[in-house]
Amino acid sequence: MRQRDDDQGGEASSEEHQSRAKAERSSQSKESPLQFGGQSPSSDEPELPLCPELKGLEGLDPERCKTLLKVLLSLLRRITLSFCNLSERGVDALASLLSSDSSGLRELDLSNHSLPDAGLRRLSAALSIPDCKLETLRLSGCSLSDRSLADLGLPSGRLRELDLSSNRLLDAGVQLLTAGMQRTPSSLDSLRLSECQLSEGSCEALSGLLSSGSSSLSRLDLSNNNLRDSGVRRLSVGIGSPRCRLETLRVKPGGVQWSRPDLRKYSCELRVDANTVNPHVKLSEGGRRLAFSEEGQDYPPHADRFEKDHQLLCAGPLTGRRYWEVEVAGGVHVSVSCGGPGRSGGGGNNNGWFGGSGRSWSLYSCPGGFSAWHNKKGVSIPWASSPSGSPRRVGVYVDREAARVSFYRVLSGALTHLHTFRTTSAEPLYAGFGLWTWSDLPRGSSVTLCSV
Repeated sequence: MRQRDDDQGGEASSEEHQSRAKAERSSQSKESPLQFGGQSPSSDEPELPLCPELKGLEGLDPERCKTLLKVLLSLLRRITLSFCNLSERGVDALASLLSSDSSGLRELDLSNHSLPDAGLRRLSAALSIPDCKLETLRLSGCSLSDRSLADLGLPSGRLRELDLSSNRLLDAGVQLLTAGMQRTPSSLDSLRLSECQLSEGSCEALSGLLSSGSSSLSRLDLSNNNLRDSGVRRLSVGIGSPRCRLETLRVKPGGVQWSRPDLRKYSCELRVDANTVNPHVKLSEGGRRLAFSEEGQDYPPHADRFEKDHQLLCAGPLTGRRYWEVEVAGGVHVSVSCGGPGRSGGGGNNNGWFGGSGRSWSLYSCPGGFSAWHNKKGVSIPWASSPSGSPRRVGVYVDREAARVSFYRVLSGALTHLHTFRTTSAEPLYAGFGLWTWSDLPRGSSVTLCSV
């Protein structure tokens, strides 16, 4: 692979660092309790006012401002704040909104947060007051546990749909939840407990709830858990009760892999697309190892073959949630790229290298550390350097629904997050690898596909 321009080095330039630091300081100085869409505060993004004073209206009569605020809040029906790292202050602002008699909010999505315990209790208190009109609450991927459910309590009032999927609730959490639902009347119609590391113990608790007559559930999602046949049989006892109102039950997919506590439950086996392999990338070990070769390989011509860059793509688009691990040595781009016609970027196209366009997201690994690349912009990732001959293990997680690509360092079996990109493309995505060094041919650079 040819050497890139100096402004595309392994570390972001000092000007980029200064610009980023300045932007972060500016962001902190403009902090607002809540923004639309999870964007960083800026003058270009609309803010949701949660206090009597409205920006730009200081000259108006305070009472008129309050009246205008009530009108705005009454019109707001849905807030989506997924992946926006809401602080405890932000949760407090939301709780105030929910408890306001002026609020018309019906749907709240807080998926993929690490909600603080104090904020969770504040949110639970707001849900229980009569003025709260919320009907749908999504807390998927919020790092909740069985103890968190004790803080959350039982959502009452008008709440009809509750999503607690992708949290480590375990059987103990479901037992807490079902016990509360039997004690307190609830209008809850839909409950999602997908991927919560549940077993047959949860089935027994849910079966008791469904047959008790105190549940109004008509939809229950228990997919992506290790319920086993014995658990499903226990569920069927409750479903067979004349007092059960359940209409829709999901228990598949399921199996022992869903009892794994980390991203490895989404593991997939990659297979190299031989039609994309650059002639200076040599395959071995049944296509599971690829390494740079100064001697060009005799691969047949193909429109998708990388002719300029020492790269390749894997076969099959990435759908749903997928995770894989590789061992890398030397200089390697571990990437996710859009596919389709002309995806190789051959023919002298300078945007062909992974991370060099808006159609690929890449983690560059070398003995000196890591950097994340997209659209020719690199971000250095602090990490202790490793000996040049020592392989490094990297994990990649793709979530198409959440539009994210995340990279992890795998060390002694533990995952350490390195970087996450938000993807914007609706095109099919493919795993890819590139062999590269900053100043010379990538001698000694290699990738080995790992079994997870």
